[in-house]
Amino acid sequence: MRSGTSFFNGTLYRKMILRFWPLWALYAAFWTMVLPLRFLAEITRRNQWQDGDLLEYLTTQAERVPDVLQAGMLVAFLMGVLCAMAVFSYLYSSRSACMIHALPVRREGLFITHYLAGLSFLIVPHLAVYGLMVAIEASTGCLDLWPLTLWLLAQSGMCLFFYSFAVFCAMFTGHLLALPVFYGILNFLVYLIMGLVEQVLTMFLFGFERFNSAIWAVGGWLTPMLKMGDGINAVYDGAGVASLGNPQAVAVYAVAGVVLAVAAMLVYRQRSVESAGDVVAVHVVRPIFKYASMAWPCAWA
Repeated sequence: MRSGTSFFNGTLYRKMILRFWPLWALYAAFWTMVLPLRFLAEITRRNQWQDGDLLEYLTTQAERVPDVLQAGMLVAFLMGVLCAMAVFSYLYSSRSACMIHALPVRREGLFITHYLAGLSFLIVPHLAVYGLMVAIEASTGCLDLWPLTLWLLAQSGMCLFFYSFAVFCAMFTGHLLALPVFYGILNFLVYLIMGLVEQVLTMFLFGFERFNSAIWAVGGWLTPMLKMGDGINAVYDGAGVASLGNPQAVAVYAVAGVVLAVAAMLVYRQRSVESAGDVVAVHVVRPIFKYASMAWPCAWA
């Protein structure tokens, strides 16, 4: 009888969930305070209003839920790297790396299990808060599913991208503290390098003023915080129906997150266990990280 190939290990998954519960609990508490608790506080603060005025006010508040997406992007940026550091922390210690890879689990199974555990830290709190908000709004008679759904999709898409990007960076380093450094640099490197090159060309090339808008548009797409920040601006029509300024940008980054996750798994399959402790764990890309780290302070100068 042939044995099946498993790409997911439930025991490891539960271990990650229980071991790093403060991380996802803190994230869930943040969104609980920002949305459900704040909504309940508004009801308590204005309970002396007449029913019609209170319902109109709560309906307006429900419609403006997507306004929190700008703050949500910053939180997603931070939580993405924290979750990646947590679930893949075993890669940065020789003892832990050897122990985990000695288990009778394929590398694909190890990666997918740890990746899904970290992603659960982000997506499950979104679903829980979404359910709470639906229940609260339904109980007060101001249920409006579209703004809540818009928040859920946009916030989850941003978290998917930033987390996948952090996991991708995690595959190239064997040092825990190097991961947030690489993650932060690579999120802004292209835009800063373009600014540096433009400044140098302006100084030494007569008649040159600046790059055209098409080149800067490419640089904007390769700088997620800038392009995504423009895309999640909440826009309201005359009837108060919410939409995003550029929802296609969030969708593109979400798809890019899936691509980065697949690429990270391919790198993980070839990663050497003995690279634990190295700042750059993949020898092929060491020159890239070397010169990128040299260009970073120049771009800020």
